[in-house]
Order: sequence, then structure tokens, then C-alpha cells
Amino acid sequence: MHGLGARAAFAAASAPGRDGPRTTMEAVGYGNPEAVAVGARNGSPTAPGTGRRPRHERVAEAEVVALLKPPSVGAVMSRPTIVYDDDCGFCTWSAEYADVHGYFHLLGFSELSPAERERLPDEYEDCMHVFDGDDTYSCGEAAEFVATHLDTTEGTAARAFATLPEGARSRVRDPVYRFVADHRDWFGRVRSKKPPSRD
Repeated sequence: MHGLGARAAFAAASAPGRDGPRTTMEAVGYGNPEAVAVGARNGSPTAPGTGRRPRHERVAEAEVVALLKPPSVGAVMSRPTIVYDDDCGFCTWSAEYADVHGYFHLLGFSELSPAERERLPDEYEDCMHVFDGDDTYSCGEAAEFVATHLDTTEGTAARAFATLPEGARSRVRDPVYRFVADHRDWFGRVRSKKPPSRD
């Protein structure tokens, strides 16, 4: 489901109908879980002779539920690699948190091979990166990639955020990431883990 389609679906399904809240049948094609709940309360019609909601309605609901779930391990062709500053306590904590709640390989700056270094921008130490197959994501884009693969509430929020157009996301994502990265020493007072490079 495309970003614009997802937003339109939620807006349309939550809008009131002529006689009050939309029933599930009125929300067919939108796949809004809230609309499903409203329909259940209002006595949503079912498919004739089955006692179940129409198939296309159930499929639409399942599409939204699937959109907000993290990718399964089986769906990941290869484990993405988080490339991070392993001389930074907050960065180390963040990378390990992602590893616990996602499916990643961790690679510190101090462990980079020459070939891996070639995949990174010149000023690679300014932010985190992700290797995903032949693709490389950096800074805010890398943070968004990681967040959408988490099995946490942050992951659910990130996957909903990812339905927005790239231009809208980057205007929010990149400044926020830059602020956190530039103040990682301060954030390290709240969340920190001993960096591996200091062992």
C-alpha cells in the first residue's frame, strides 16, 4: 500500500457516514482496524450464508496489519549490517538495542575492512550506516531503515511513518537524526553501553 493510499484509507474509514460512524462494510477497501471495530459494534453485515465478513474486507484489513508488522526473519534475504561508532557509549547501546529487537549484524568503525570502508561516504564517522545486500544507507535514512525492522512500539510507529512520501519523511527524519548524532554525548548520560573498542 502506497503512502498516500494509506493516509487516505485511514481518513476515509474514520470519517462519519450519513447516519453516524461508518460500518465495516462502508469501509470496505480501506482496511482500517478502527473501522473494523466500529463495524463490529454497529452490527456489520457478513457474507451471505457464512457468518463472516466479505473476503475483500478481510483482505484489506490484513494488508494494514501486515504493513505495521516488522519483517519476519524468513523474509530477510540476508541479515542487514549496522555500521556504528564503536567508541561511543550511546551508539553502542543503540546498536545493541536494535540487535535485540531486530535481525542485524553489528559492525563497529574500528572493525571495517578496506572493502567495507569503500562502501561508505568520505565522512562516514559523522553518522551510522546500514549495509543491506548491495545497498548502503547512511545517517537518517539508515536510522529509519533500522527502526522499521524493530519488533517494538517504536518499530510500529516507524513503519507507519514510512508510508509517507520520501520528501516529507526526510524533512523530519534527517534534522532529528542530526540533532541526536551531534548530541550523542548528552544522550549517553541517559543510555550508554561500554564501547567494544575500549575493552
